[in-house]
Amino acid sequence: MQGTERNRLSVALELVVGVLVTIVLLLLVGNVVVWGSRFPGAVVNPVLAIGARGMPAESVHATEHVRGEGDKVAPEKRLILDVQSQQTRIAEKVAPEKRPILDVQPQQTRIAEQEERSLQGGGVSEKAKANDESDRIDAARDDLLERLETLLRAERVMFETDRRAGTLFLPELFQFSLGSARLDEGKQDKIRQVLDIFSQVLPCFVADRDILLPCTGSVSPVRLEGVFIVGKSNHEGDLARRITNMNLAFGRASAAFSSMVRVNQRLFGLLGSHGQGLFRVEAASVKAAKPELLRRVEFRFLLALSPETNPAE
Repeated sequence: MQGTERNRLSVALELVVGVLVTIVLLLLVGNVVVWGSRFPGAVVNPVLAIGARGMPAESVHATEHVRGEGDKVAPEKRLILDVQSQQTRIAEKVAPEKRPILDVQPQQTRIAEQEERSLQGGGVSEKAKANDESDRIDAARDDLLERLETLLRAERVMFETDRRAGTLFLPELFQFSLGSARLDEGKQDKIRQVLDIFSQVLPCFVADRDILLPCTGSVSPVRLEGVFIVGKSNHEGDLARRITNMNLAFGRASAAFSSMVRVNQRLFGLLGSHGQGLFRVEAASVKAAKPELLRRVEFRFLLALSPETNPAE
C-alpha cells in the first residue's frame, strides 16, 4: 500500500517538473520569436538577443558580426564600431536642405581667414611697393649724377657731388665772395661748357625731350620733377641779419639763373614731370664751419616716378 502511494507521488512530481520545463521553454521560444520579428533577416543568437534588449538594431548586427569572427576584436574596438555606425546614421537622417548649412559654416571660417591673410598681405605689399619706388628713384638719381660726373670729368670741369642729397656744386663757376651776389663775366664760356653737358644728360630724364633737345644715351624711366638752383648764405645772427642773408642767397641763385639762361635758352624751355619749368630758383640759409660752404650756388636734382611709369597708377 505504501509502495503504491510512493509511485503516485513520484509521477506527480515528474508531471509538475515537466510542466515547469515546458513553460520555461515556451517563454524562451516566445522571446526569440518576438526579437526575430523586430530584426528581420538577422541570424539571432537567443542568448545575444536576451542580452541586447534596448540596443539599436545596428549595434546588435555589428556585435553579432564581430562575435561571428571568433571574438577577434577587442571590446573597446567594438564600441568604436558602434559609435561610427551611429555617426553614419545621424548624417543620413539630416535633411538634404540642412546639409549645406553644415558645410557653409566651415566655408565661412575659411573665407574669413583668407580675407585676414589678404589684408595682412596687402599691408606688406603696399610697403614693399613703396620701397621699390624709392629704390628706383634713388637709382635714377645716382644714374643722372654719374652721367654728369663722367662728362664733367672728361671736360676737366671741377665739381663736387652729394649722391644722398642729389646735389652738384661747380666751385669754379658758382663760388661767391663775402657779401656778394655778382658773377664774373669772364665765366660765361665755362658756363656754356657746363650747360652743353646738361643738354646731353637732362633731356633723358624729361618727357618732352624730343621737342627741344634729344637725349644722348638711354632714356630713364624716372622723370625729373625739377632742377633747383639753390643760393646759400649764413644762417647765424639776429632776425634782421638772417633776412639780409636770405635775400643775399636768393640774389646769388638769381644771378646764376640769369647767366645760364642767356647762354642756353633751349635748355631752360624743358618742363618737369608736373608740367612746370624744369629749372627753379631757391634760397637757403645754412650753418657751416667753413665760410666757403655758405657763399655758393648748388644744383639739386629732384626726381619722381611719372604717372605713365608709376605701377600704382
